[in-house]
Amino acid sequence: MVTNLYMISRRPCPCPCPWPCQIIDVHYQNVVNVYNEETLFFLQSSYEQWVMTCLERLFAFHQAIPIRMVDLGCGNGCFANKFTAHIAPTYQIQSCICVDPYPEWLNGWGASTYADNNSHITKTLCMNAFDFSQMPQQQMNYSHLLMKEMIHHLDESTLLQFFNGIIDQLDEQQDGTVVIITRPNETNYPFFERIHELWKSTQIPYENVVVHMKNAGFDVSVEMATLPVTLQKQEWISFIEKKTWSVFSMCSEEEMVNGLNQLQNDLDGGTISFLETLIFIVGRCRQNKKSN
Repeated sequence: MVTNLYMISRRPCPCPCPWPCQIIDVHYQNVVNVYNEETLFFLQSSYEQWVMTCLERLFAFHQAIPIRMVDLGCGNGCFANKFTAHIAPTYQIQSCICVDPYPEWLNGWGASTYADNNSHITKTLCMNAFDFSQMPQQQMNYSHLLMKEMIHHLDESTLLQFFNGIIDQLDEQQDGTVVIITRPNETNYPFFERIHELWKSTQIPYENVVVHMKNAGFDVSVEMATLPVTLQKQEWISFIEKKTWSVFSMCSEEEMVNGLNQLQNDLDGGTISFLETLIFIVGRCRQNKKSN
């Protein structure tokens, strides 16, 4: 069972984690500035445009219905800002709330700054995802929820209770919809072996997420999307060396040094290519959800 608790961290750890939850806390405190770097493949405009186009289609917004969106696990709020700007010419955005447990992300150059300077992000909340899901419906009552690349940070044993809370918060009269973006738990990224092992042990299989969502009362569909990615070899090495993703911080320093040396030898040429695969899990409120 996956028990990585980033979004339930900053409280005593209730589970037999294979590593201390503090590792995840320290990781997200340390990498705030790394996400300033536009060379990161997932921050490039073509990549972000691809993701935003998929999201717009899957959320299936209605022009006549105002959007009240939550970005749960928003990080620095940059993506939420770009996505709301992307859809604003076509749809009415009534509010966008950014939620993240780390004030380092919300209080720096991130979501709070966007909230001050861009009208679509209307509020930020510093809290973990599970606590957010337990807030009373009358305080939330939003129409659309985005969970972008963070579902693997929830303890799988809490997912049913989490989704029960989320479906109660969603406004079913306005086509309440959740879109979760995740990745396969076996990946073709050019990692060294230890990262592949950690990745597989910390990624909740999307099929398990689907089961919990259905049990909570969502109608669920799944779509996979792929995008070819090519970048400089040294950019990829630096991406891992700076521990940009949390899974890299789970490596010991010795594992990191040995693994990077191995990659330097194993990756031929000046560029690398791989097929980026994202999994979009879409949950929609069933009719008369509260009577189910």
